[in-house]
Amino acid sequence: MISQRTVGVPYVVQRYACYTLVLGRMVEYATGGSFELPDVLGVLLDGIYHEYLDHELTVQKPDRLLQLYVETAGAQKWQRLYQIGADGTYWGWVKNKRVDYTALKYCTVNDTPEDRHFHFLLGNDQGHAIWNPDPKVKLADLESIIYYQCKHLVD
Repeated sequence: MISQRTVGVPYVVQRYACYTLVLGRMVEYATGGSFELPDVLGVLLDGIYHEYLDHELTVQKPDRLLQLYVETAGAQKWQRLYQIGADGTYWGWVKNKRVDYTALKYCTVNDTPEDRHFHFLLGNDQGHAIWNPDPKVKLADLESIIYYQCKHLVD
């Protein structure tokens, strides 16, 4: 997976794509695949076209964006990878509360209440960080933990 500091990455990706890259890295872990810059840019362009994210790469529909990454990875063994809850709450339709991955949403250092910025890291099932799309970003408080689950075709 590329990072936000990979050479050749467009400015908008460097500045705003931490969550989209975390979702892509999650799919890499889940499928054993690997995304290069053209793969990621293709997913992001498709995501904008389908309105899964906006032009500043703010994720509007994380499950749909995850599926674009899954399709790009050519993962046949995964039916779905989807968001099932956040911060101790599970969405009403969730029956199996098994968490496979987490997205850790942090406030960044030096933000004022009126100008808050966030940075996302990929976490494991216990909420421990396992990948950071830009390690140079200075993190402050953990704002939120979002839960994700991989569903096998046979689950």
